[in-house]
Amino acid sequence: MAVLLHYPWERAQARLYVGTGGADIAPWLCTVASLVDGALVLLIYAVGVVVFRQREWFMIPGVSGYALMAAAGFLISVGIE
Repeated sequence: MAVLLHYPWERAQARLYVGTGGADIAPWLCTVASLVDGALVLLIYAVGVVVFRQREWFMIPGVSGYALMAAAGFLISVGIE
């Protein structure tokens, strides 16, 4: 599901990359980026499973679950970007 949601976002922002001169980035590159995004969502989920010792932690995350998602997402984004 995350891959399907990230693909349109990758396509929408593809023209904003510096160095492309406004040229369209190949759809396969957006597909790869979407697959990586999906893997990162799984990574955040796995961290939650380890921290909360519960596979369904994301169903009713509460404050601590949302904090974990935000912190992990922030750290991953800073590391990648």
